[in-house]
Amino acid sequence: MMSWLKAPLRLALDSGFFRNRVAFELRQRHYQDLGISVPLGHGLQCPIVSTDYWYSFSEIFLLNEYSSLFHDIPLPDRWLDLGCHAGFFSLWVVWQRAQLGLPKNCQALLVDADSRVQNSVKNLIAANQLETQFRFRPGAISEQPGELLFAEQSCMSSSAADFANPTLNSRSVRVLEAGDLLRELPGPYDVVKLDVEGSEYDFLKAYQPVLDAANYLLLEWHSWHKGGGGGPQIKALAEDAGFDCMVDQSKAEVITDEGKRLNCGVFLLRRRAKVRAQVSAA
Repeated sequence: MMSWLKAPLRLALDSGFFRNRVAFELRQRHYQDLGISVPLGHGLQCPIVSTDYWYSFSEIFLLNEYSSLFHDIPLPDRWLDLGCHAGFFSLWVVWQRAQLGLPKNCQALLVDADSRVQNSVKNLIAANQLETQFRFRPGAISEQPGELLFAEQSCMSSSAADFANPTLNSRSVRVLEAGDLLRELPGPYDVVKLDVEGSEYDFLKAYQPVLDAANYLLLEWHSWHKGGGGGPQIKALAEDAGFDCMVDQSKAEVITDEGKRLNCGVFLLRRRAKVRAQVSAA
């Protein structure tokens, strides 16, 4: 910018009111233009294109919420990231692999139905030169094929509209069925990570071919899923699909203004040894 154009802008920024207003507008409407990206080392970086993304970054990279779950299982070479949000879990896996000196040539399919994350996930892939390792596909997980209404909410809580306040912004989203996932990235999968805000019940009911291709499930469950049985029902469905629970982490219960009791948690499940042997033989 020419110096004669910079001078009025600098003069205006000397005003505390104007400076605060500009900062507010940048945070609320143009955060991605700030170009914030956290260097992770090993040539990796984590772009932060929304204030909401700091919650995910803090949970995954600072609080290390996944670290304890991978104490007893190997880091995956090949995985599905269903409900990937900003893609930070998959980036965390690559980062962990790099710290251990593991090769970068892993493979992952990232899926999310929230239209707001699509460009940011693609930017994360490009910024870390993961185009040959990662694929992103927009779409929802559901027992019903075709399309569904998807409610776009804040703080990583977007979900099928069945589980959301009906007054929220909803849009029609294509459902990715089991065959779609398998075509995009054929199994086997070392890990299927699932965080789909209530649609985990649908996944366990309708995606058996994907389950058959998975060695481990890293599954976040939500008590408001349409099966109505909370975490115990999700665990039972996973066990019926051939998995044993290794880790059961429940999170704090929340009571809503309407008096509803909501809670969620994480299951780490391993394919039963007998089933693994049968799949390998096939």
